[in-house]
Amino acid sequence: MRTWADDLRRLCDALGLHKPVVLGSSFGGNVARTYAALFPGHPGGVILANTTGGHQDQQRVIEAFGRLGGPEAAAVAQHTYADETGDNQAEFNRVCYPLYSSTPGWAEESRQFAARMIKSMDVGLHYYSHEVPSFDPWSVIGAVRCPVLVLAGEDDPVCPLPVVEELASQLPAETTRLVRLPGARHTIFRDRPDLAFPAVKSFVSQVRGSEPAS
Repeated sequence: MRTWADDLRRLCDALGLHKPVVLGSSFGGNVARTYAALFPGHPGGVILANTTGGHQDQQRVIEAFGRLGGPEAAAVAQHTYADETGDNQAEFNRVCYPLYSSTPGWAEESRQFAARMIKSMDVGLHYYSHEVPSFDPWSVIGAVRCPVLVLAGEDDPVCPLPVVEELASQLPAETTRLVRLPGARHTIFRDRPDLAFPAVKSFVSQVRGSEPAS
């Protein structure tokens, strides 16, 4: 995670981006929040979208899938968390992945999206068995200094709202804004574009407006 955060900093520098506003969605939010903590003077602002910022709460995720998809979805989510081989991933994609969005057409689109993914199960299993136990991104959360916008789907089964609210509470209150999106699940920009995009636009404008004139 720290390597990815440093890669993000180096990418911005290579592109000549001074005080960038970085948006991290889902797992990307873990990277963006870690970047903001490890390099607190680098970002102009960070947007954490449909993410817990690296915190794991498996029980709440299992319960959330159960609320949306019933006992089968809860059981599949639980088995996937307990699976150390990756053998349950196909069943998770079949039962739980279609629950990521509340909008029509997502079930078919999600199957097409999954088919296009380039995946390495070995890399994923290595990350969760070695990296996750060795580094908690929340352990450095107190170092974040830039403005932060947190976007949370109220019905997100992957990043349950109570966990995201806890994430927001750990960030500096005076520079952090939490926007809850009613009816949105994990795909917040698909489910509630009417709320998510204006929130991003407003945040970026505020960050840019607060920068000193060059």
